[in-house]
Amino acid sequence: MSIFIREAKETDSQAVFEWRNDIVSRQMFHSTNEVSWPDHMAWFAASLKNEKRLMLICCESDKNDRVGIVRFEIEGRSALISINLAPEKRGRNLSRACLTGALDYLAQKYPENGCVVAEIKKINIASRKIFESLGFAELSDRLDYAIYQFDLQSWITGRKPVNM
Repeated sequence: MSIFIREAKETDSQAVFEWRNDIVSRQMFHSTNEVSWPDHMAWFAASLKNEKRLMLICCESDKNDRVGIVRFEIEGRSALISINLAPEKRGRNLSRACLTGALDYLAQKYPENGCVVAEIKKINIASRKIFESLGFAELSDRLDYAIYQFDLQSWITGRKPVNM
């Protein structure tokens, strides 16, 4: 199965809200508190307008069914990445395809970016393995998080462009 990547739009807000407030998802975030609908709506609307935030929705291309979201916080020549899958899509080996597609999208849209950083909770072994399998190298750790870095320029030279 292939994954289609597109930029988030207003109609994705409800799904992202539900994924964000899932108990397992919250355990993996910096802030584990449940988010209210009004707070989420304000954050989501502002995020869609924020040029330093790229929110990508991953869909199963054969169904156009939303699988999850990959978000990049862009700062200068680097980007902080996060991923959250729809709870009902977990366990189907979709994270790697979502991340691969999102990195391709980022590389095409922001080719000047030099690196991508991921902060992953140490207890999230599955995510750590997926990021490592894509070439993210563990740099250090802070409290409960492992910090990974990825060379986007090497990715660009080693990959074919994707259609956006």
